[in-house]
Amino acid sequence: MRGDTKIVFIHQGFSDQVLFRIMFNTAFIQNGNYIKAGKMELSPEDIRKDKGKILPADFVVYIKFEDFCEKCNPHTTEIEDLCSVCKAELGEKTIEQWKEVKEITDKHSFPDLKQGRQMLPGIEEAHYSDLLSRKL
Repeated sequence: MRGDTKIVFIHQGFSDQVLFRIMFNTAFIQNGNYIKAGKMELSPEDIRKDKGKILPADFVVYIKFEDFCEKCNPHTTEIEDLCSVCKAELGEKTIEQWKEVKEITDKHSFPDLKQGRQMLPGIEEAHYSDLLSRKL
């Protein structure tokens, strides 16, 4: 599985009704190989507005993925250091796109904490601590 992905959750029973779906790009799988989707990340929109009739407000889905390669780590292995199996699976075009994105992000200067607080007024201090503790 690679790229844009859609997973559909179906209620098995008399109607086999679609409960909800999650759509994501595999590039956004977090460190730890999982996707976390709360009720607000689900589709269709009416599932988010059901006021707890179908799914509770604190509903969360975790989708855990297995490692594709035991040599390469998508969060620590540099693009040019990928093994031949990973390079073949990704393909030359994708690797070139990743290199372009990496070049852009390497040149980008991110705001420091003071600038971040100015850009996000009204955020509670606990949220800053939580955000700063996360590994990018």
